[in-house]
Amino acid sequence: MPETAVQPAEALAALSTEQGRENPYPIYDSLRTLGPVIPLGPVLVLVGYDECATALRDKRLLSTDASVQDKMLPGWRGHSSWRWLTQLMLFTNDPVHARQRRFNHGPFTPRRVIEMRPMVERIIEELIERLASLANSDAIDFMSEFAFRVPLAVQGELLGITREEQLGMRDDIADVARTMEPIHDLRVLKPGDAAMDRMAAFFEALIEKRRAAPGDDLLSAMVQANNASKVLSGEAMVANFLLLFEAGIESPTDLIGNSLRLALAYPEEAERLVSDPQQAHGFVAEVLRFDPPVHALSRMAGVDLDVAGVPVKAGTKITLLVAAANRDPRRFENPELFDPDRREAKPLTFGLGPHYCIGAALATMESEIALPRLLRRFPEIALAGMPSYREQIVMRGYDQLPVTLGEPADASARTTAEPAVAGDR
Repeated sequence: MPETAVQPAEALAALSTEQGRENPYPIYDSLRTLGPVIPLGPVLVLVGYDECATALRDKRLLSTDASVQDKMLPGWRGHSSWRWLTQLMLFTNDPVHARQRRFNHGPFTPRRVIEMRPMVERIIEELIERLASLANSDAIDFMSEFAFRVPLAVQGELLGITREEQLGMRDDIADVARTMEPIHDLRVLKPGDAAMDRMAAFFEALIEKRRAAPGDDLLSAMVQANNASKVLSGEAMVANFLLLFEAGIESPTDLIGNSLRLALAYPEEAERLVSDPQQAHGFVAEVLRFDPPVHALSRMAGVDLDVAGVPVKAGTKITLLVAAANRDPRRFENPELFDPDRREAKPLTFGLGPHYCIGAALATMESEIALPRLLRRFPEIALAGMPSYREQIVMRGYDQLPVTLGEPADASARTTAEPAVAGDR
């Protein structure tokens, strides 16, 4: 290999640097010069769109269940974070995954998500009015004051968790998310272990409470349904709600933050969102392609097979850089351009195939509702400093996004046109 050629190991390591976290896309571009599939020792790295899409549909490529994690991260069984994570639907394989997905899918069909819309709109309006009370502040952190609070309140209302209980979980949610990053030293799991133990204990108690006295929330309905069907064990039920809560907050938070940042970077697009909220559907779809909240997914070859023409032995780790695939020029024309009118945008951010995120439509709807209303209520909103990113590369998003709100517009000014709900794929 010529000395000037890209060294894939160094390029991947650069993703963990401060510069790489701030802007990983030049690194993805450099990796792409090596081809859509890059053998790297015991790991196969996929950066091509078609290659990632095919891999996501291939059931022979296993998600990180307990048996897979035994090979990927020896010693993990001593850590409660991953003892719980390997029971989550996201990290299981068939037949367990199929059984869990059937049980969970019902509440998140496109029709059910549409029925949730009035609740989501109410929560967003309440949180926008809360922001209006902060408008005289010099600057606020948009992530903590709004982006995080929207999906937190939505999931909290769905699962019957009070606002006080919700806000007390913020640090635990963040600590658990960090356990899903690449791990080289098991000691980094300790904060996530403690956080997961607290969250599991909370949901164990909440399930028992709803079993004894059901409410009108989703958690109560699912507990009663499981009492009748016995689909999930007691621990699996706890893991089920841990997933709905954690996954239903992390990605939507980052999506709302990324959406606002891009609206501020492209003021002509922000004006279109204000004048016609229907434009939010294409805008958010392009955010999911151009600067998504999820950058990488992991699989392991369950058997010997070919991945995009590359022979792979059973046990090989497969890293799918879906954020790189979302900018593959073989799939997207001018992929480096942010274009909400793009017609071919089908990003891989929420996965594909059997592990496609069941909460994708709800997460997308939250951003589609929030963004036009924010921009309409705060026409002077602007960055108040450089945003900072969390020290994460799998789930990439802002740690802080400082903004000034300016003078709020009249709260009674409303536009009747609303964006369509993104359906499941």
